[in-house]
Parts: sequence; structure tokens; C-alpha cells
Amino acid sequence: SDSYLYGDIWVSHPVGGISRYIPSLTIPDQGDWVVYTNSTVPQILSNQVKCTSHDDIENTAWFGSLSGAFSYNASSGWTAVELPPDQSGDIVSIAIDDLHNVWFAKNGGHLGVTRYNRLSGVFTGFTSANTGGKLADVGVNAVVVDKMKNRYFGTNAGLVRMADTTWSVWTNATTTELPNKLREIYETRKDKTMFVAGAESLRYGDIMFVIDAARGAGVEKVGI
Repeated sequence: SDSYLYGDIWVSHPVGGISRYIPSLTIPDQGDWVVYTNSTVPQILSNQVKCTSHDDIENTAWFGSLSGAFSYNASSGWTAVELPPDQSGDIVSIAIDDLHNVWFAKNGGHLGVTRYNRLSGVFTGFTSANTGGKLADVGVNAVVVDKMKNRYFGTNAGLVRMADTTWSVWTNATTTELPNKLREIYETRKDKTMFVAGAESLRYGDIMFVIDAARGAGVEKVGI
């Protein structure tokens, strides 16, 4: 995955750390690649980097790995963010909201979701125990914050939504069009979110349109 910051392209590698493409300021379509690993940047907690995201407000690139998270800001440089021992896990997706929260989805180690507030430094873990059973104790593969400030989580047991403090879940048992295992979530329009099935390879027709439940709609399966 890659992220854009000041025109740079950031690429996370599952075994090779992070690559950064810095475009030329004078010659279009040319630039330089720089590789960062934990041997050159101690704040990179692991070279097994699973995801990349960017914070438009803070102009910060975020990365998730098998050993925690880390970020890069042009002003402050690299920062490591180690999750508490009881929340540590394989971070495979990151989303940032406008309340200064960074959301980490985990599908290995301690499962569930961790919310990290950049201002207070407080970590809050979410599992089945404190979500009324809505967020099952399974792998969470994707997280997205939509334009309506809802948090969506693609898990190995269906789709979970956190709207303010209210948790909801959709599974194949209640919504047959929706597979239980979701790999990615993409927001497409203000009132719609698109979801991609998880465990299987992407095939024709495997993309879901999920219309925001506040509009009274359900799940519509569409082809690609």
C-alpha cells in the first residue's frame, strides 16, 4: 500500500521496511527512491510493514507492522508508537479521524481494535467484552472512518460499525449478500461505502456496495 505526503509516495513492504519516492522539483516524472528499515531508523519497530495511511491534518504518514506502529512527519521526523502489552498485535490497517484518534486494526496477537489519541497519548482497546459482543474476538482486517464520522471495521466475522458510541454488526447470517470475511474497505461517496470480500481472491462480482444504514438501505452486491 502507499500514501502521499507532500507529493512523496510511501510504500510499505511485508518484509523490507518502507520505500519512499521523492519526486524531482525540477524534472517532471523523475525522482529518487529511499529505503528505510529498522537498521537505519530505530523507530521502525519491524521491517514487516503491513499497511500505510496518512493524516491530512497533521501531514503525517503512518505505518503498521507486526511489532507496533510508527509515523513520519517532515517537522518532527520518525516516531515509534508501541501498543500496551495487553493490546499488542499485528497492525494490518490504520485510519485517522478528525478528533486526533488513530485507529489500529489487528488480525494477529491481541485481536480487536486499538484507538490511540495523539494529543493525550491514551490507548483504548475494543474487543467483544466492551462492545456488547458486536466486535467479535477475531481478526480485524480493515478500518475506515467515513465522511459521516462512522468507523467501519472489516473483520473475519462480518462488518462492524461504530457510530458515535453505538456498535452494530452485519454478518452473513443476517445479510446473506455480505460475506463474513472482509479484507478491505473503500469509501466511494458520502452516503456509500464499498467493501471487498476477504479470504478469497478477488473475482468478478465480489465487490459489495454497503449503503449507510442511517438512510434505511441495506447491502447491494455489484459486479466490477
